[in-house]
Amino acid sequence: MAAQIILSIYLVGSYFKSRGETRKEPATFSLAEYIKVPDYGKSVGEIHQIHSDLNRVLSVVPRQAGDSEHAPIVIFIDDLDRCSPSKVASVVEGVCMLLASDTYRCMFVIGMDPQMVAAALETAHEDVRKQLPSYERAVPLGWRFMDKFIQLPFTIPPSGGRQFEDFVESLVGAARAVPKLVAFDEPKPPNETPRPGGRPAVPGGIRSSPSETGPDEDSLPANKSSEANTAGFAESRDVGTIIRNIAAYSAGNPREMKRTVNLARFYLALRTAKRLSDPRWRAPNLDQYARWVVITLRWPDMLRWLQWGADEAYWPPDQQQTDLVVRRLEFLQSVALRSDDFEDWRQTLSSGLKVPIGSDSDWACDSKLFEFFKAESLMPEGKRLSDAVIRGFW
Repeated sequence: MAAQIILSIYLVGSYFKSRGETRKEPATFSLAEYIKVPDYGKSVGEIHQIHSDLNRVLSVVPRQAGDSEHAPIVIFIDDLDRCSPSKVASVVEGVCMLLASDTYRCMFVIGMDPQMVAAALETAHEDVRKQLPSYERAVPLGWRFMDKFIQLPFTIPPSGGRQFEDFVESLVGAARAVPKLVAFDEPKPPNETPRPGGRPAVPGGIRSSPSETGPDEDSLPANKSSEANTAGFAESRDVGTIIRNIAAYSAGNPREMKRTVNLARFYLALRTAKRLSDPRWRAPNLDQYARWVVITLRWPDMLRWLQWGADEAYWPPDQQQTDLVVRRLEFLQSVALRSDDFEDWRQTLSSGLKVPIGSDSDWACDSKLFEFFKAESLMPEGKRLSDAVIRGFW
C-alpha cells in the first residue's frame, strides 16, 4: 500500500514538472528537413521580371479623364542586330508575348538591320528549321519570324541631294559664311607681286590647291582668333570635300557618314601634324585621301592584308627596295588595267600575289573592288593611290 502511494506521488510530480518545463520551452515543429520547397522566384526567369517591371511602370502612367486604362506607351529597342542570336531570339519572344497580351497597351519601335536579325533567328532556331519539310524552306525561317512580329516594316531611305549636303555640313561644322580676309570681288591691287610659281593669291588665304600647299602666310590675318577661324574653316571645307568625293561609294546612312567624317578629320589632323614636323612634305590631294578612306571603311580586310599580310609573291630586283604596300597597290592597279573582266583579275591576284581566297566572302571576290582599282588604274600619273602612299598619308 505504501509503495502504491509513493508511486502515485511520483507520477503526479513528474506530470507537473514536465508540464512546467513544456510551458517554459514551447515545442517547435518544422518539416523543412522533410519537405523541399522550390524557389519559384528563381524559376520564373526573365519574362516574369519583365512583366513585373512593366506592371510597375504602367501603374504610374497617367490616365486621361474618364479613361479607366492607362495611356499607351511606346518602347524603343535599338541595335537589336548587334546582339547574339540567342539574345535576339529571347527579345523577339518577349515582344511577341507582350503583344499577344491584352494586359498592356504597348507599341514597340525596333531599330535593326533586318537581314542580321533574320540570320540570328535562323541560327537560334536551326533545330526547328531542320524539321520542316523541304517545301516549307522556300522562305528562310528567320524572315518568317520577322513577318509575324513586325507589323509595320519601314526602311529608312538614303539621303540625297540637298539632304546629303545639309547633313555633311552639320557633321563637319561648316562655317555659314566664308571668313572675309580679302573680298572675292575685290580687285587685285596694282602693286601686288605674283606668288612664287606664278599663282595669284587666293581670296581669304584659302589655297587653290589645298592638298599640295598650305595657306600663304602673308595672306593670313595677324591675330590668333582670325587664324583659328580660318584654320577651322579650311578643315571643315577639306572634310566636306572628302565626304563629297566618297559619296559615290557610300550607302549614305547617317551612322556611316559619321564614321567617315571622323576618319577624314583624323587623317587631316595627321596631315597637319606632318606638315608641322616636315615643312617640305607634300601631302596627297583630297581626292586621294577620300579614296584611301573608302578602302579603309569598305574593305578593311583588304587594307589589313595590304599593310600587314605575309608577302609570298615574287618581286623583280628593281622593286624589292620599294615599300610592300606600294608594290601591292601598283600591282593591283596594273592587273586591273590588264584584266578583261573580274574573273581574270581575281585569278591573277591568286597566282601573282598569292592572295588567299577561301570563299566568295573574301575581299578578292568582291567585283566592286575590281571596279575600284580599274578606275584607279586609269588615273593620271601622280594621282593614283600608290603615288599617294609613296608620300604617306601621315
